[in-house]
Amino acid sequence: MINPHVRWFFDEKKADGSVVKWEITGAGPQALRQNGMTRIFQVGQTLKVSFAPARDGSNTGRVVTFTFPDGRTITMYHEDPNNPNDL
Repeated sequence: MINPHVRWFFDEKKADGSVVKWEITGAGPQALRQNGMTRIFQVGQTLKVSFAPARDGSNTGRVVTFTFPDGRTITMYHEDPNNPNDL
């Protein structure tokens, strides 16, 4: 976890067997540490990720939630439907 924002890199496996690479960003490392999010991710672990995609169509976005294999869900960001910047 490094400044200014934490980044996660994912491989999305498509139904046809192809793989799409993604980069998802979150808050800064201090905010994540304060919320107990250190050492909770395992390399190779399969997660469900919801995110707000980048407007430019690139394979990047801002993480909203992580759902872990045990069913635990962590919400990183709450979208505000009344804020045009969150749409």
